Amino acid sequence: MLKFKIFWIIVLFFCAVSMSAQQGRVRVTGKITDSSNGETLPGASILIKGSTIGTITEMDGEYSILVPDEQTVLIYSFLGFVEQEVTVRNTRVI
Repeated sequence: MLKFKIFWIIVLFFCAVSMSAQQGRVRVTGKITDSSNGETLPGASILIKGSTIGTITEMDGEYSILVPDEQTVLIYSFLGFVEQEVTVRNTRVI
């Protein structure tokens, strides 16, 4: 269990560093929840398709990411759930 916690601390650190280095022009925010029961999903992954730029959700399931433009496709994933791809378009909250 301790190794699992240390792993997530390291992941959070590198995601924070990655977000600070992003040079995107469009900010997308949101909150990831389980559609079956409404519980938030801390640690869910949001990745810009075709890149290594991404972030993970905070403890409350919320996230923020800068994307290059409105045609950007975001990939949402979480262990045990079906991966989803969403094009940003005019939406700023997904």
